[in-house]
Amino acid sequence: MGKAGQNRVVQRVCSVIAPDRLMGGQNRPPAVSLLGNRQGGVLLGLVAAMLMAGVLGAGAASMLGTSSLHEVRANYGERAYYLAESGFRYAASVLRHDGAEEFWAMDGEKFDVPGGGSFFLELNELTDDEDYDSEYEVAGEQAVEPHGSLELAGGANLAPRNGLFSYQGGWYRYREFVDDTLVEVIAAPPNRREAQGEQTIDKGESLQLKSGSEIPPEGHFYYQDTKYTYENLSGGALLGISGDADDFPLTVEDGEQLRFPAAFPLKVAVGESIRFASILEVRSTGEYPGDTSNLNVKRTVTYWFYSADAFPPMVDDDGFYGDGEMIASDMDSFGEGPGAKGKGAPLGKFGAVEVDGAPAIQLQGMNPGGQHPMTSLIYDGQVGPEYEVQVKIKIEQDLEPMAYMAGITFRLQGGGNTPGQLGQGFYGVSFVKGHPDASGNNAPPAGIVDNIGEGPHIVLWKPDSGGANFGAKLLASHSLVGSSIVDEDGRLKDWSTLLVRVRQLGEPGEEYNSILVMYGDHALASVIGDDNAYNDDVRLSSTRGGVQSNGAQVLPWPPNEIGQWKEDVDYFTVTTIDKTDDDENLGYESESVAEVGLHTWGHNLVVCTGQGANEVCDGLVYFDNFGIREAGQAPVSGGVFGGGYIPPIQQ
Repeated sequence: MGKAGQNRVVQRVCSVIAPDRLMGGQNRPPAVSLLGNRQGGVLLGLVAAMLMAGVLGAGAASMLGTSSLHEVRANYGERAYYLAESGFRYAASVLRHDGAEEFWAMDGEKFDVPGGGSFFLELNELTDDEDYDSEYEVAGEQAVEPHGSLELAGGANLAPRNGLFSYQGGWYRYREFVDDTLVEVIAAPPNRREAQGEQTIDKGESLQLKSGSEIPPEGHFYYQDTKYTYENLSGGALLGISGDADDFPLTVEDGEQLRFPAAFPLKVAVGESIRFASILEVRSTGEYPGDTSNLNVKRTVTYWFYSADAFPPMVDDDGFYGDGEMIASDMDSFGEGPGAKGKGAPLGKFGAVEVDGAPAIQLQGMNPGGQHPMTSLIYDGQVGPEYEVQVKIKIEQDLEPMAYMAGITFRLQGGGNTPGQLGQGFYGVSFVKGHPDASGNNAPPAGIVDNIGEGPHIVLWKPDSGGANFGAKLLASHSLVGSSIVDEDGRLKDWSTLLVRVRQLGEPGEEYNSILVMYGDHALASVIGDDNAYNDDVRLSSTRGGVQSNGAQVLPWPPNEIGQWKEDVDYFTVTTIDKTDDDENLGYESESVAEVGLHTWGHNLVVCTGQGANEVCDGLVYFDNFGIREAGQAPVSGGVFGGGYIPPIQQ
């Protein structure tokens, strides 16, 4: 190693280990301060750490803000989607019930929704806009089985998917149109025709039909789910009817419906043509909340369905039709058990009495020592997942204090709706009013009154244990202050009607409820209605005992859609209680017979005198005209499909 190399090594060692110990001459290297270097390094480290903290803090704040923004926008996006879906359903309802002129008048219109947001409608006649063929020739003789393909002569211009066509009175659908071929041909809903007069026929005889929609010249039909075959159609009569021997003689009443499904194999001959239905497109854009901020969200849905000029009104799901069932106020339809009937029941008893000249159900007693001032009456009958239920309620005017709560119980969990079954749960919709002098067992639950005040309301609620005492959790409310069904002191007018509509929405395993509440009156004695579902000033009277329909007394029911509201069906006022999918959703229990019932709240609704065997109780609340109407298909009448329906298809 040379001298220069030795110096480099020494300098490194000295500068790191012990510069103050080296003795020597002019080549001695300068001393190096380790302390100064360390202080500079610490300062630089601190500066770097502060910079890093600032960067991380800014990033975290940005991430937090972005996360919150995304959460809000996601919620608004869901609302915008449901607004878009509501827009389509509103448009379909208008077409179904108001006709084409009112339908097309909505094109390009924006509709504000009372709960916030809006939807915008764009309506198109695709057949005209795209110049689709309404009729086209087939490519030679063919026999098409279900899910098979039908070839057309070259050059057709048709809807690329989800089209509908007719051949010899049968209606068919195709999944897509590719290379002059209709792919995946299946049967559409059957046509329907009515029997002409009462007839009893034997095998081989003919059956006369009323005029109506086109049906196949030969094939088969269904009567009350029994299949029959006919050889020919001539002069409006089905000739040569055959079937199982056990299904004869065949007896039909005048106007009864026969269903004629599309025939397979679908046999077409050379030179024959098939007819295509025109298609309507409804494009609905929901917007929420509808302002100019960066949180505003829009969602669009597009549906195709078949035009009303060739096809009957269509619905995309089952609705509510018919007169429903009015349950007699004789207690026979209500179950035994806690809170039902019979003296000595844990929560009180109900009974049938005559009031105001007709039978009614009266609350007749309560357990005076009970901590829970709720009484329950459970309907015995089986009810499906979607229904409407209504009842008329009278509360005596000399009630003291003037605090009350009474109404409808539904979605019972585990077959009961008593406070002892809180863990199983239910929903309640009630007429309710608080009072400053009401307290304890004479007052509606604090969980409701504390949120709405003492004025009259309709409330949607659920049980809430509230610790040792039974309480209630308010889900939604609608004020009745100034309403036609209460007086200036908030007293409920006699025989006011409360109605609840319950729908089950969502995919299997993810169902949730849609709950809509309405009310009507007995007191107005009005014969005038209007087309405003929310108007409280003008409304037909829902009188006790029902209204006349085809010579019978039936309960009035609301239209299926708000857009269907007309003067002659305006028996109810729609409230702001229109709730879907609350956080603690209670589902329909198919295994449970009990689904609906009635309830009251408050010891002040019963006045008892005497003791023991001499005790006499007079109830101050009554129920009557309890009725249920379940969802079902639209009644069959007229049209190419005789009132059946083809579901719209989301594109």
